[in-house]
Amino acid sequence: MIFSSFEFIFFFLPVLIPLYYFVFRRSMLWKNTILLTASLLFYAWGEPLFVFAMIACIFVNWGFGYLCIRARGDGTKPGNASLIKLLKPVMILTVAADLGLLLIFKYAAFFTENINYLLPAPLPVPQLALPIGISFFVFQAVSYTVDVYRKKVNAQKCLYLVALYISLFPQLMAGPIVR
Repeated sequence: MIFSSFEFIFFFLPVLIPLYYFVFRRSMLWKNTILLTASLLFYAWGEPLFVFAMIACIFVNWGFGYLCIRARGDGTKPGNASLIKLLKPVMILTVAADLGLLLIFKYAAFFTENINYLLPAPLPVPQLALPIGISFFVFQAVSYTVDVYRKKVNAQKCLYLVALYISLFPQLMAGPIVR
């Protein structure tokens, strides 16, 4: 779905705005839940299977943030010194998983074609559809992970806040990537 589509202007937005502003006007938990649901529906509108790649990315990055909370402590509980040693390698693996998702969908055909040019036995070139906004949500996830690791932002215990940060639909298509 795009912002100028008939579905967005005459269906999606007219349903979302009253829900957000009038039905759940006092509860921030419900407002964020509505925004997260709308964001995932917005992303899944074109190709529902791609939303699972985004959800996997959300879980991986939230898991890293949760590991940081366990390792460093959250102010009420002390940290765990043995987990602190794992933060850098796990952060590198998390960023690698995020960028690997981007590489698979965006650059798999490019790399395969170049390998085929160099090797005598051609490999089949994958024909993968490109998920809309994949660069944005991958770099949004990387920014969360790196900022949590560098202690520029606090890690979130709440999964849906990380999910909302990575998937918020107004930014998904338009950007910019923010902290």
